Amino acid sequence: MNRGFLLQLYRVWAVGTFGIFMLVLTPLIVLSFVFGEKWGGKLAYKFLNFWAIGWASIAAIRYEINGLENISPNQSYIFAANHNSFLDSPALVWAIPNDFRPLGKIEMSRVPVFGLMYRYVVIMIDRSNGRSRLASLVEMKRRLDGGTSILIFPEGTMNKTPEITNLQPFQDGAFRLAIETQTPIAPIVVENSGKLLHPLEGLRVRRGTIKMTFLPPINTAHLDKKDTAALKQQVFDLMKSHLDKKQDILSV
Repeated sequence: MNRGFLLQLYRVWAVGTFGIFMLVLTPLIVLSFVFGEKWGGKLAYKFLNFWAIGWASIAAIRYEINGLENISPNQSYIFAANHNSFLDSPALVWAIPNDFRPLGKIEMSRVPVFGLMYRYVVIMIDRSNGRSRLASLVEMKRRLDGGTSILIFPEGTMNKTPEITNLQPFQDGAFRLAIETQTPIAPIVVENSGKLLHPLEGLRVRRGTIKMTFLPPINTAHLDKKDTAALKQQVFDLMKSHLDKKQDILSV
């Protein structure tokens, strides 16, 4: 049988089953919040975990998680991850052992069906609106005070050319928040997701393995606002060094 036909059949299967999971689980995720923000959020993320691993298993996408020994499940962190694909979000939902909420763009809330669920499980930000940025900052601080970790993609947007530039320049937000709240910042390096679903290739998903590595967290208790740029560069260098080493190994 033609390999191209099999690949197209696989993509129809993968996208179709993702849609089925979304249609079935979105109402359950939304209804979870009748139990309140704390317990409803925990239940909603149980459903999201089931979605992440259930769909990945059906779509022949595997998750490889390294460095979990660096993370305490009872500690609040600001997780900082690189962002190469729409597959990053479900992979990180499965990988992160802590109760957390991601910071997400308000534009995603306009996607039919998915957007309904999205409004409940992320802290939304409209970067073009100063009030929205301030409100999201206040909300993230409140969540951290309550023991919930925050996931931020410090590149600010998805990397459209991960095969050329493995990291885009970081924005200040995650690092300023980490210093202001004296919260450890925990870098996460995500690999291979851009190859399985490239950001410029629509729904042309491929099977394979997404690798996620938790690097040792960085303590911010001794830092103040003037250290923001240095902290940002430190995290960038750590993540880039990890990615560069992997590329060097592959090129040997």
